[in-house]
Amino acid sequence: MLGEDFLSRQRFKEEDLTLFTSFSNLTLSPSGEFVAFNVVKPDLSSNSYTSYVQVMNVRDKTVKAVTKGPLDLAPAWISDSELIYISKTSLSSATELKLLNLNGGEPRTISRFEKQIQEVKHLRGRFISYLMPETSDEVPEAIVTDRIPIWFNGVGFIYNAKRTLHVMNIDSGHDERLTPDTMNVITYSPSKHGNKIAIASEYSELKPMLADIYLLDVDKNELNKVNETPLLVESLTWSDDEKYLVIAGHAMERGYATHSQVLILDTASKSIKSLTKNLDRGVSRRVYYDLRGPFSAPLTPIVSGNFIYFTLSDGGAQNLYRININSGSVEKVVTGDFVIEEFDVRGDLIAYIKTTDVLPAEVYLMVKDREERLTDFNMHIIRKYEVIKPERFIFKASDGVEVEGWVIKPANFKAGVKYPAIVNIHGGPKSKFGYAFMFEHQLYASKGYVVIYLNPRGSDGYTQEFADIRCHYGERDYLDIIEGVKYLVSAKDYIDPQRLGVTGISYGGFMTNWIITQTDMFKAAISQNGISDWIAEFGTTDIGYHFVPDQICGDPINGREVLISKSPLFHVARIKTPLLILHSLNDYRCYVDQALQLYTLLKYLNKETQLALFKEGEHAFGWTGKPLSRIRRLKVMLNFFNKKLR
Repeated sequence: MLGEDFLSRQRFKEEDLTLFTSFSNLTLSPSGEFVAFNVVKPDLSSNSYTSYVQVMNVRDKTVKAVTKGPLDLAPAWISDSELIYISKTSLSSATELKLLNLNGGEPRTISRFEKQIQEVKHLRGRFISYLMPETSDEVPEAIVTDRIPIWFNGVGFIYNAKRTLHVMNIDSGHDERLTPDTMNVITYSPSKHGNKIAIASEYSELKPMLADIYLLDVDKNELNKVNETPLLVESLTWSDDEKYLVIAGHAMERGYATHSQVLILDTASKSIKSLTKNLDRGVSRRVYYDLRGPFSAPLTPIVSGNFIYFTLSDGGAQNLYRININSGSVEKVVTGDFVIEEFDVRGDLIAYIKTTDVLPAEVYLMVKDREERLTDFNMHIIRKYEVIKPERFIFKASDGVEVEGWVIKPANFKAGVKYPAIVNIHGGPKSKFGYAFMFEHQLYASKGYVVIYLNPRGSDGYTQEFADIRCHYGERDYLDIIEGVKYLVSAKDYIDPQRLGVTGISYGGFMTNWIITQTDMFKAAISQNGISDWIAEFGTTDIGYHFVPDQICGDPINGREVLISKSPLFHVARIKTPLLILHSLNDYRCYVDQALQLYTLLKYLNKETQLALFKEGEHAFGWTGKPLSRIRRLKVMLNFFNKKLR
């Protein structure tokens, strides 16, 4: 029986997404005495976000320092008593680099930049390093270029841009650029003693996802390439003895379907070895969590002594493991039905940001196998609102492979009543749903819907074979979704098969479009920032010219027929399901022409459709966009589903 406290709890409404706090850029001080992280909150008054740096004492859990904001980001430790951070007054304003002394006094401005510096790190002593975006001269009235891509999602025009590596003395403010004009830096990592810097540099214009890796001798100003095979590099760091680079990435053996692995590169022999390939799981963060916020940091393996700590994507979980560099043995460190968003390690102390399917993220500590929650920013919301536990299910697809998914009952559920259901499809396709809190799913449940979500073929979190659907979009992945929904409808008598809705973003938008050209089982569909035409996707987007040939196995010249056959746009005549097409104008990952073409052709054929264009927002604006746009998106979607499924 549910207690009176649970029954009296409030139900979520769209505006409640602004109640939640997110955390990012978590980092332990050199001795492990303090932990610093960003505290990020949506701000409706400015239609933006506020962020400040909070420093807490690990031992007694007290707050040591809090910066004033309104937009303080990316703390990095100089010593146990000093840290630097980026400070701005708005997302588009100039950047100040500030130094905070925990022993007292106001933060000191080290330098001011008109551009948005990135990846600020401690190099050694009083020196820091950072990346600076640089652009060549341009004529305001026109763009003239001979490069691709011309733009990048979430950034804007990049046809004349690159990132260069700089070093600065934080006392004098003296700045020096370290990389040549020919190098575009993807990411970098200083060595433990700061005398070397590993740099991942863009491999080529046509393969910008790949990187060459260089070592820069800081004292000699010598730059040497240390890899023979280009790699897709998500992050890199150093072993403590500075003999190896530890890389999260892969050599694209299966294109974009390849699992990210923990690689070690011997800087002397240039040999590369994967430490995690035999685990047959990826190490990058691919799980959906719509409260992550706009300032999350990449997951980077952490080296501590003979161990490399990393997170593993396994089923719906993202857990912490470690591997012995010498023996190759793998150990579980922090595991369970949850998702670790970020982490840091000092000796036997581990700090991490964790979320579960019923709890939004908070900051936690693990000390000698004992977990302690360090923050309490979101717990009061969970105590006040009705949060419904997702029920995990596994079904066997028609080819015998097991597929994992979850179903959420509607609020105020009553046995014997049939409810409408919304099927949500993740993007990627190499991402996944799992044990992370999803506000959107809880909102649908609060509004009286069953929520269904699953990880079909192509998803992360399972075997490499499971993840690889190159050349076969709309085939086994489509069947997994349809068979999974049919399985649930037969297994759960509370799901009304006559009131099914389907939605998804990006690849999920493509799949929504594809599904309604193949079946009429859904009574309403919402395609969000999706793909309808693979030929246009190839030519108008930031990654299309290398993503489409890799995933769909064709281009507009060689394989045009394949692209047409896999494009929902060319199967529109079959559509009978009412379709809402939702898109944002600043989406350079799946450009707005995807929405306009589909909408226009549907109208031309007198099909039932609506178009919702958001004037601002990048590809994932529903998660990272301005708060009012995020709220409006949810309202538009629920209004459509309410009209079609009620």
